[in-house]
Amino acid sequence: TASTIRIRGTGSITGGNTPLFVMDGVPINANDFASINSNDIESISILKDASATAQYGSRGSNGVVVVTTKRGKAGETQIRYTGQMGASVSGDPKFDMMNTQQKLRFEEILETGAGWATSEDNPSGDPSGRADLLSRDRDWSDVFFRTGTTRTHDLSVSGGNENARYYVSGSIFNQEGIGLRSELERYSLRVNTDINASERFELGFNGQGSYSESSFIESEGGVALANPFAAAYLANPYETLYDDDGNVDVGTGQTGANAFDRLDKDRNDRNEIKVVGSTYARFILDKFIFTQEFSLDFRERY
Repeated sequence: TASTIRIRGTGSITGGNTPLFVMDGVPINANDFASINSNDIESISILKDASATAQYGSRGSNGVVVVTTKRGKAGETQIRYTGQMGASVSGDPKFDMMNTQQKLRFEEILETGAGWATSEDNPSGDPSGRADLLSRDRDWSDVFFRTGTTRTHDLSVSGGNENARYYVSGSIFNQEGIGLRSELERYSLRVNTDINASERFELGFNGQGSYSESSFIESEGGVALANPFAAAYLANPYETLYDDDGNVDVGTGQTGANAFDRLDKDRNDRNEIKVVGSTYARFILDKFIFTQEFSLDFRERY
């Protein structure tokens, strides 16, 4: 999801509080950062004073985040490769879950659920099913959580001379979240060029294109089955995930299996093509500098 950034706190109750993001002179959306290769970023500046944000008008009222990408420098050609691998795991909860024996005893005391239905103290109960329940003891966090992995491959080439400089990079990024089915795969390409055509005339191009495939889970659904991070702690340890035929054992009372089946079938996938680019021409006349710039911010989701 997009990051939430607040500069000098919340300035409006009903209006927006998100700052303006500008990359190489092009205003972009906060959601666009998922398509940007972080290794292409040279610097990030925060503008928060009225005098600094005045050039952006009302759009800069919540502050401005200025992102500058890397550019080529005069000198020998430099080739750089960066590879990274990482792993992430869910933290230990600040509580202990009941095992099957404890949960059945708890339900027996409250006279509810499977614990009371199979209790010998229940006149209308059926104690014969107690042994079958005690034979199961599932930790549902093992079903909904996993070890997340991150893999990144970046290759860049930069160089040039006093008259022409370039920076070209390509990136492959793959990340699996700790939540089952949460993942992002992205391919991106960036080209930055600067040309001094003469002593008075300069021109250049900054461009980035990317393609990404994302799969989202409903992690903001509150304490409900739609949120697997909550469902992992709502299911009883004696519930079954699969029936004897190997199918997900959905049905009344099957909290864990119902949540797992929803997570598996109600997919929230998104493919995105993102292009951000700008070209400029600059003419220098004595103490005056005339600049003409054309920029493009294109996004297609499907």
